[in-house]
Amino acid sequence: VAPEIDDGRVQDMFDRIAAEHPGGQVDVRATALNISTDPMLFERALSNLVANAMKHGGGACRIEASASGEFVDISVVDDGPGIPLDDQDRIFDEFVRLETRGGDGLGLGLAIVKRIARLLDTPLSLSSTPGEGARFTLRARGAHVANGATPSSAAAHSIAGVKVLLLDDDALAREAVA
Repeated sequence: VAPEIDDGRVQDMFDRIAAEHPGGQVDVRATALNISTDPMLFERALSNLVANAMKHGGGACRIEASASGEFVDISVVDDGPGIPLDDQDRIFDEFVRLETRGGDGLGLGLAIVKRIARLLDTPLSLSSTPGEGARFTLRARGAHVANGATPSSAAAHSIAGVKVLLLDDDALAREAVA
């Protein structure tokens, strides 16, 4: 896979990821920040982090972005059981699932995130204390998007919290959207 670098709005990614979890368990912090990366790969990594937080981090999470010099730190934060220090490196290995966690899955989600981060030359970090949740952060290069987006317009265009009704008479299409 060869990354296709482009500039894009972080809020657009946040909105699409939040839409994947219509129960409202993903708290999206509105942002006007933009990044320069492969948007499809970066969003896949971020989506995997959110899915992991939903499954193993207590069923809810928040995603947020903050400027850090010429970079943008994008974090997925949960209030779940946290990850012991001894396990924090190995959870990014393929087929690793912590014994204390229930549920299904193959233990590939975080390994995929690690590979995408490496491919995009995007630092990935984890901060966690048992009993206090976890914070996974991807650091991307900041960008200026020439679409006139301002902090107020980015928040105004966010679909976070908006209810959407989608009708389709094709069962496969409904399943794909769900």
